[in-house]
Amino acid sequence: KIVIGYGGSMSHVASFMASGVNEALSGVVQKRKNVMVLVCGDKRVWDNLPVPNHRKAHQNYMRSVWWGKALRQFDIGLAPLARFYDHRRSAIKSEEYSLMGIPFVATHSRVYEDFEANNVGVYVSNGDYDGIPFEKRVGEWEIALLDMVDNLPEWKKRAASWIDYGMEWDVDRNARKILSLYEEIATL
Repeated sequence: KIVIGYGGSMSHVASFMASGVNEALSGVVQKRKNVMVLVCGDKRVWDNLPVPNHRKAHQNYMRSVWWGKALRQFDIGLAPLARFYDHRRSAIKSEEYSLMGIPFVATHSRVYEDFEANNVGVYVSNGDYDGIPFEKRVGEWEIALLDMVDNLPEWKKRAASWIDYGMEWDVDRNARKILSLYEEIATL
């Protein structure tokens, strides 16, 4: 089995639904019998996923110390965004996937622009941000996911190289930069 995974809180449900990934996952599961979808967190995502129950799994919210173990179950990660609000989120999903060496597909957004500029992850269009119609976004998600499923060993090798970029976001490595920024803000 190849597990396509997603984890998110209650504030991510609308993004997941409006991104086009929901419909794309339905197509991927229909076309590839070895794929299943694992949803961690808000069960409403799982409930609304148009995938047969035997091809999807749900894992409840968990303590943060166990999240790495949950991520380890993902062969491919998802980072869907859709709304203007989403462009103000953190880059935590791309950061987690890159640190774990998990290939992932994300929605193009300023949130992930540093990762995208460094060829970390695969990006599909965003309706609010790019003005791309919903049906086209569904198609982009499906094409990207099928490519990862069909070429998973190659994508896993590529994702292993993303770990170094993920480490560049390490707080300890950036303590001086962060402190300098706070000092600058304090003097405004």
